[in-house]
Amino acid sequence: MMAPRQVIVVEGAESFEKLGEKSRDDILKALGEYLDSPAPFTVLLLEASALDGRQRFYKLLQEKALVVELSIGAESAASLAMQMAKELGAEIDREAATLLADILNGAPARIRIELEKLTTYAQGLGRITAADVETLVVAARKNTVWQLGEMLANRNRAAALAFLDNLLREGEQPAGIVGALAWMYRKLIEARHLPPHTSGFQAARQLGMRPDAAENAVRQAHRIPKAQLLAGLVALAEADSQLKSSNPDPRAMMEFLIARLTSPDARLTSRAS
Repeated sequence: MMAPRQVIVVEGAESFEKLGEKSRDDILKALGEYLDSPAPFTVLLLEASALDGRQRFYKLLQEKALVVELSIGAESAASLAMQMAKELGAEIDREAATLLADILNGAPARIRIELEKLTTYAQGLGRITAADVETLVVAARKNTVWQLGEMLANRNRAAALAFLDNLLREGEQPAGIVGALAWMYRKLIEARHLPPHTSGFQAARQLGMRPDAAENAVRQAHRIPKAQLLAGLVALAEADSQLKSSNPDPRAMMEFLIARLTSPDARLTSRAS
């Protein structure tokens, strides 16, 4: 109480977005007034696993506060997963930590949540293994971005749309799907600079991915024309902008995106056409 400064940490700030309209408006009004004239002896830290850039809450923070997005590379994310497991009283194999970080796109909050489940699951069985991750983490069992990448490479629109429907039914957010696809496209563009027969372990060092995923990336990258990959990044950037700056029908927008990414024209159908 007698310290010259105090730090107030608010966890789960994303829950503000799910409140009723009146409650949300009251909180935003009070927070906005506070941020206009904050207490000089207080550091207010709002933690959120994810925020919708279209919502007023996010826009308020962007305007009146410092917004910091925590992101780390694949190698660092695996090391962080191992450290988190240790803090939870468990051990996790390096391979399992790398797989978990890869599945969750290196998001620390999601890694922590899944590790808590894995720690309980593996209690009394020794170390957490890659097999445990494959068994327990939903994203590992089912839809991965590389499966969708295979469908896009084959321009299998019907399968890709069915896959998208499954992702949305499982609760995946459109913005997250777009972000994962953009990451995959960037990795594919990097992989095109490697010889077609590069081994998984060699590619892993270059791409910052686990060996089996890196080998898959090289294989897929040389099946897709570079022009198609670059056009795909443009389409994904436009979709991301639409999701954050307007209020579209998310399903319709995602279905249109899949149609663009499976277009037989490497330049893809432009948004204006």
